[in-house]
Amino acid sequence: MQNDVNISGMGVFRGDIEAETVRCSGMGKAHGAIVCRRLEVSGMFKATKPIKAEEVDIKGFVKSNSDISAERFHAKGAVSIDGLLNAGTIDIQSDRMGKIREIGAESVSIRPLGSVNRVVDNILNNFTSRQFKVDVIEANEIYLENVDVVTVRGENVVIGPNCHVRFLEYSKKAKVHDSARVIEMKGQKPSNF
Repeated sequence: MQNDVNISGMGVFRGDIEAETVRCSGMGKAHGAIVCRRLEVSGMFKATKPIKAEEVDIKGFVKSNSDISAERFHAKGAVSIDGLLNAGTIDIQSDRMGKIREIGAESVSIRPLGSVNRVVDNILNNFTSRQFKVDVIEANEIYLENVDVVTVRGENVVIGPNCHVRFLEYSKKAKVHDSARVIEMKGQKPSNF
Protein backbone atom coordinates (compact mmCIF):
# COMPACT_ATOMS: atom_id res chain seq x y z
CA MET A 1 0.00 0.00 0.00
CA GLN A 2 1.27 3.44 -0.95
CA ASN A 3 0.99 6.43 1.36
CA ASP A 4 -0.30 9.11 -1.04
CA VAL A 5 -1.22 9.09 -4.72
CA ASN A 6 -1.73 12.49 -6.34
CA ILE A 7 -2.94 14.07 -9.55
CA SER A 8 -2.11 17.76 -9.78
CA GLY A 9 -3.17 19.35 -13.06
CA MET A 10 -4.22 16.57 -15.44
CA GLY A 11 -3.62 12.86 -15.03
CA VAL A 12 -4.84 9.29 -15.38
CA PHE A 13 -4.61 6.34 -13.00
CA ARG A 14 -4.33 3.31 -15.32
CA GLY A 15 -4.47 0.40 -12.85
CA ASP A 16 -5.94 -0.43 -9.45
CA ILE A 17 -4.85 1.79 -6.56
CA GLU A 18 -4.44 0.95 -2.90
CA ALA A 19 -3.24 3.92 -0.86
CA GLU A 20 -3.66 5.86 2.35
CA THR A 21 -4.80 9.04 0.51
CA VAL A 22 -5.78 9.61 -3.12
CA ARG A 23 -5.92 13.26 -4.20
CA CYS A 24 -7.00 14.88 -7.45
CA SER A 25 -6.46 18.62 -7.82
CA GLY A 26 -7.43 19.50 -11.37
CA MET A 27 -8.72 16.94 -13.90
CA GLY A 28 -8.27 13.23 -13.27
CA LYS A 29 -9.48 9.84 -14.39
CA ALA A 30 -9.17 6.36 -12.84
CA HIS A 31 -9.46 3.22 -14.99
CA GLY A 32 -8.95 0.81 -12.06
CA ALA A 33 -10.55 0.22 -8.67
CA ILE A 34 -9.57 2.53 -5.80
CA VAL A 35 -9.17 1.43 -2.18
CA CYS A 36 -8.02 4.15 0.22
CA ARG A 37 -8.54 5.68 3.62
CA ARG A 38 -9.30 9.14 2.15
CA LEU A 39 -10.27 10.36 -1.34
CA GLU A 40 -9.99 14.12 -1.91
CA VAL A 41 -11.17 15.76 -5.13
CA SER A 42 -10.92 19.46 -5.93
CA GLY A 43 -11.71 19.80 -9.60
CA MET A 44 -13.06 17.09 -11.92
CA PHE A 45 -12.60 13.34 -11.43
CA LYS A 46 -14.01 10.37 -13.34
CA ALA A 47 -13.88 6.78 -12.09
CA THR A 48 -14.85 3.73 -14.14
CA LYS A 49 -14.44 1.05 -11.41
CA PRO A 50 -15.56 0.83 -7.74
CA ILE A 51 -14.21 3.19 -5.08
CA LYS A 52 -13.89 2.08 -1.45
CA ALA A 53 -12.77 4.66 1.12
CA GLU A 54 -13.27 5.59 4.73
CA GLU A 55 -13.77 9.23 3.82
CA VAL A 56 -14.62 10.96 0.53
CA ASP A 57 -14.37 14.75 0.27
CA ILE A 58 -15.39 16.35 -3.04
CA LYS A 59 -15.18 20.00 -4.04
CA GLY A 60 -16.02 20.10 -7.73
CA PHE A 61 -17.37 17.34 -9.98
CA VAL A 62 -17.17 13.55 -9.65
CA LYS A 63 -18.54 11.08 -12.18
CA SER A 64 -18.53 7.38 -11.30
CA ASN A 65 -19.63 4.58 -13.64
CA SER A 66 -19.64 2.15 -10.70
CA ASP A 67 -20.26 1.93 -6.94
CA ILE A 68 -18.78 4.11 -4.21
CA SER A 69 -18.65 2.97 -0.60
CA ALA A 70 -17.39 5.06 2.34
CA GLU A 71 -17.92 5.72 6.02
CA ARG A 72 -18.33 9.46 5.33
CA PHE A 73 -19.19 10.99 1.94
CA HIS A 74 -19.14 14.78 1.70
CA ALA A 75 -19.60 16.68 -1.56
CA LYS A 76 -19.89 20.34 -2.54
CA GLY A 77 -20.54 20.61 -6.27
CA ALA A 78 -21.83 18.08 -8.77
CA VAL A 79 -22.01 14.31 -8.35
CA SER A 80 -23.02 11.67 -10.89
CA ILE A 81 -22.96 8.01 -9.78
CA ASP A 82 -24.34 5.29 -12.06
CA GLY A 83 -24.11 2.65 -9.31
CA LEU A 84 -24.73 2.46 -5.55
CA LEU A 85 -23.50 5.12 -3.12
CA ASN A 86 -23.23 3.27 0.20
CA ALA A 87 -22.01 5.20 3.24
CA GLY A 88 -22.57 5.76 6.94
CA THR A 89 -23.06 9.52 6.54
CA ILE A 90 -23.81 11.26 3.23
CA ASP A 91 -23.82 15.06 2.99
CA ILE A 92 -24.24 16.51 -0.50
CA GLN A 93 -24.51 20.21 -1.27
CA SER A 94 -25.33 20.03 -4.94
CA ASP A 95 -24.53 22.45 -7.70
CA ARG A 96 -26.93 22.61 -10.65
CA MET A 97 -26.51 19.03 -11.79
CA GLY A 98 -26.39 15.73 -10.01
CA LYS A 99 -27.76 12.23 -10.13
CA ILE A 100 -27.27 8.97 -8.27
CA ARG A 101 -28.88 5.65 -9.14
CA GLU A 102 -29.13 4.30 -5.57
CA ILE A 103 -28.22 5.52 -2.07
CA GLY A 104 -27.94 3.38 1.05
CA ALA A 105 -26.82 4.99 4.33
CA GLU A 106 -27.41 5.65 8.01
CA SER A 107 -27.88 9.38 7.41
CA VAL A 108 -28.46 11.29 4.13
CA SER A 109 -28.66 15.03 3.52
CA ILE A 110 -28.99 16.43 -0.02
CA ARG A 111 -29.57 20.14 -0.51
CA PRO A 112 -28.60 22.87 -2.96
CA LEU A 113 -25.27 24.62 -2.72
CA GLY A 114 -26.04 28.24 -1.90
CA SER A 115 -24.91 30.87 -4.36
CA VAL A 116 -23.02 34.01 -3.41
CA ASN A 117 -24.72 35.96 -6.20
CA ARG A 118 -28.50 35.79 -5.71
CA VAL A 119 -29.27 37.73 -8.92
CA VAL A 120 -27.31 35.28 -11.09
CA ASP A 121 -28.80 32.36 -9.13
CA ASN A 122 -32.37 33.57 -9.79
CA ILE A 123 -31.69 34.04 -13.52
CA LEU A 124 -30.16 30.56 -13.82
CA ASN A 125 -33.17 29.05 -12.00
CA ASN A 126 -35.35 30.10 -14.93
CA PHE A 127 -33.22 28.16 -17.44
CA THR A 128 -31.90 25.12 -15.56
CA SER A 129 -33.30 22.47 -13.27
CA ARG A 130 -31.91 22.64 -9.75
CA GLN A 131 -33.28 19.24 -8.79
CA PHE A 132 -30.86 16.50 -7.88
CA LYS A 133 -32.09 13.16 -9.33
CA VAL A 134 -32.05 9.83 -7.47
CA ASP A 135 -33.81 6.53 -8.20
CA VAL A 136 -33.76 5.04 -4.66
CA ILE A 137 -32.80 6.40 -1.23
CA GLU A 138 -32.78 4.07 1.81
CA ALA A 139 -31.51 5.43 5.14
CA ASN A 140 -32.47 5.86 8.79
CA GLU A 141 -32.30 9.68 8.76
CA ILE A 142 -33.12 11.53 5.51
CA TYR A 143 -33.20 15.26 4.73
CA LEU A 144 -33.89 16.38 1.14
CA GLU A 145 -34.22 19.73 -0.63
CA ASN A 146 -34.69 20.21 -4.39
CA VAL A 147 -34.48 16.48 -5.06
CA ASP A 148 -36.43 14.47 -7.65
CA VAL A 149 -36.53 10.89 -6.36
CA VAL A 150 -38.49 7.80 -7.34
CA THR A 151 -38.44 5.92 -3.98
CA VAL A 152 -37.57 7.10 -0.45
CA ARG A 153 -37.49 4.62 2.46
CA GLY A 154 -36.43 5.63 5.96
CA GLU A 155 -37.21 5.98 9.64
CA ASN A 156 -37.18 9.77 10.09
CA VAL A 157 -37.66 11.62 6.81
CA VAL A 158 -37.82 15.31 5.93
CA ILE A 159 -38.98 16.10 2.39
CA GLY A 160 -37.96 19.74 2.11
CA PRO A 161 -38.69 22.54 -0.37
CA ASN A 162 -39.08 21.82 -4.09
CA CYS A 163 -38.82 18.03 -3.85
CA HIS A 164 -40.70 15.59 -6.06
CA VAL A 165 -41.11 12.07 -4.62
CA ARG A 166 -43.04 9.30 -6.34
CA PHE A 167 -43.11 6.89 -3.35
CA LEU A 168 -42.30 7.61 0.31
CA GLU A 169 -42.22 4.91 2.99
CA TYR A 170 -41.23 5.72 6.57
CA SER A 171 -41.42 3.89 9.90
CA LYS A 172 -41.22 6.69 12.52
CA LYS A 173 -41.68 10.33 11.45
CA ALA A 174 -41.99 12.32 8.23
CA LYS A 175 -42.28 16.04 7.46
CA VAL A 176 -43.29 17.28 4.02
CA HIS A 177 -42.81 20.90 2.96
CA ASP A 178 -45.74 22.73 1.33
CA SER A 179 -43.79 23.18 -1.92
CA ALA A 180 -42.86 19.46 -2.09
CA ARG A 181 -44.92 16.88 -3.96
CA VAL A 182 -45.28 13.29 -2.74
CA ILE A 183 -47.41 11.11 -4.99
CA GLU A 184 -47.75 7.98 -2.82
CA MET A 185 -46.99 7.52 0.86
CA LYS A 186 -46.85 4.56 3.26
CA GLY A 187 -46.75 5.44 6.94
CA GLN A 188 -48.73 7.61 9.35
CA LYS A 189 -49.85 11.07 8.27
CA PRO A 190 -46.74 13.30 8.04
CA SER A 191 -46.45 16.50 10.02
CA ASN A 192 -46.13 19.90 8.36
CA PHE A 193 -43.10 22.17 8.50
